[in-house]
Amino acid sequence: MKDLSPKEVAMINNKARVFMCSSVEEGFGLPGLEAMACGCALASSEYCGVLEYAVDGKNALLSPVKNPEKMADNIIKLFENTALYQRIVREGIETAKQRSLEIAGDKFEKTLINSM
Repeated sequence: MKDLSPKEVAMINNKARVFMCSSVEEGFGLPGLEAMACGCALASSEYCGVLEYAVDGKNALLSPVKNPEKMADNIIKLFENTALYQRIVREGIETAKQRSLEIAGDKFEKTLINSM
């Protein structure tokens, strides 16, 4: 699905239970964080960018890069363990709140002011 509007992406994420990201390497990995903000549990590979916000077992389930068996195991855990799923979703939403545009802007502004 390409060329989706932000509203369409949010609608899809709001209907999903789990967001799977199997990236080998990418930057920050915004789609995973967006999915967390929409209440998806994140199952992701442990590529560098996702480690900026995802913590295995706290707000996401992470698997080694290029390890589809572990990724599948993590996804199965999320569907079979309701308490784990609910905790990952709750922590994911809190993580996303801490990465809001407003908070990022405030931090950036403080950095600029402190560097003068």
